Amino acid sequence: MVGVASFVVVFACGGTDTNPFDGPDAGDGGPQDDVIIPVFPEASFTDTAKIFGCSPDLRNVIDGNGTVLQTCPPDQGCAGGQCVAACDAASSAHGSVGCDYVLATPSFFADLYPTYFSPCWAVFLANNWPKDVVVNVSRNGTNYSVAQFGRIPKAGQPPAQWAPIPSTGIPPGQVGIFFMESDPSSNYKCPAGPAMLTGTQVAGSGRGQAWHVTASYPVSAYDILPFGGASSFLPGATLLLPTSAWGNNYVGVVPQQGSGAQAQQGGPHWGQIVAFQDGTTVDVVPTVTLKGGTNVAAAPQNVKTTYNLKAGEFVQWQADFKFGSGGTPMDLSGSIFASNKPIAFNSGNGYLCLGSTTSSGGGCDSDHEQIPPIQALGSEYAVAPYGRDLSFQESILYRFVGA
Repeated sequence: MVGVASFVVVFACGGTDTNPFDGPDAGDGGPQDDVIIPVFPEASFTDTAKIFGCSPDLRNVIDGNGTVLQTCPPDQGCAGGQCVAACDAASSAHGSVGCDYVLATPSFFADLYPTYFSPCWAVFLANNWPKDVVVNVSRNGTNYSVAQFGRIPKAGQPPAQWAPIPSTGIPPGQVGIFFMESDPSSNYKCPAGPAMLTGTQVAGSGRGQAWHVTASYPVSAYDILPFGGASSFLPGATLLLPTSAWGNNYVGVVPQQGSGAQAQQGGPHWGQIVAFQDGTTVDVVPTVTLKGGTNVAAAPQNVKTTYNLKAGEFVQWQADFKFGSGGTPMDLSGSIFASNKPIAFNSGNGYLCLGSTTSSGGGCDSDHEQIPPIQALGSEYAVAPYGRDLSFQESILYRFVGA
């Protein structure tokens, strides 16, 4: 499941298939690959004791009854019923755990309030592998020292006192927080050490350079903008998918314009496509006209427009917005994106205000989401409500987009 309080995108892995081997990445939010491989030529798919598969955490080789046959060494993981290099195992699973991430800086619309421009954007890498994870970060051909902007959080300790990520990497069971983008004069600057760069966001529609984050062993990745969550201003967060989980076909999903007393101020909508290989061509057939900008042609409604991207490049479309008088809706939900090489699709709403029967006029946040490709979608979902007080039946908004 992917979502935040104001906007939820839910997706499943493989629909209602209950095959125990649909699962080197079962429950991790990514698409599923069948990795059932007969051990002997005479083995049949009903002879489950002679079929090798992988445990959901990729750490064990199992048979068709779920019995652990082998635990892979710490530097390896399971793929196709055998132990291989850990990053190769994660890549084969095509799930949300991986070793290679290409991340476009989310849009955060500075015109909302002038003092809140370029707030702290933080990326979280969780190490659930039994080895230290060394992380490398680069952008536009430049490598950066992780020790300068990466921290290991410690409960009860202020972020300014968090220790830098050691040269040996993120220890097992720990999380590394990377302060990627922040303007030091912003009201919500990064709290621990200098952020890596300022000005990596794209203003309006245009092209930008994404970050390339690699890990020596598989990790899970999340982000938040601004860092600080509810104690910051208009926060939004999302699960981040490794390049091994990207696809060639997407149906666009963005938050709605908004509702409630402040809906007239809502916006702007925005969307991004991100490439990690040179020669990436993306055909877009949008449900609404996508506003053009610097080095980005507009995409007319219901007309195919083609965009060419280089490795590490992203294209962003963003609607017009003027605080106090609202934004021009650019709800591109249902738009079709098809590419010759895998891409990522991100979307958001800079000022999403939602009211309901259980809220007094509603509240506002920003929102951004990384949307899974079509092959990760399913037809049956278990949707868990959120809320702090289980005794209170909260009115919750969900959005479903058909593929």
